[in-house]
Amino acid sequence: MVMKDYLSTTERLNIIAALKVAEMTEQFVQGDLFTAKEKGDLKRSVTYLVKPILNGVLPRLNKTCLLYTSDAADDLI
Repeated sequence: MVMKDYLSTTERLNIIAALKVAEMTEQFVQGDLFTAKEKGDLKRSVTYLVKPILNGVLPRLNKTCLLYTSDAADDLI
């Protein structure tokens, strides 16, 4: 497995978007807008969609790449 020390702009934005989806979903679950069943569905969506993507990509990145991606995410927030 090759460690990458960079991500293209699109790759970086995709990772940031996945992290934001997970964060926003958690905020939805904390609120009162959804029923218990809907909240459970939201939690499962993150478990089955977002986490496998991140768990597959992030281990292939080296520290420099992770820091750069983190800095880019901070700039967007």
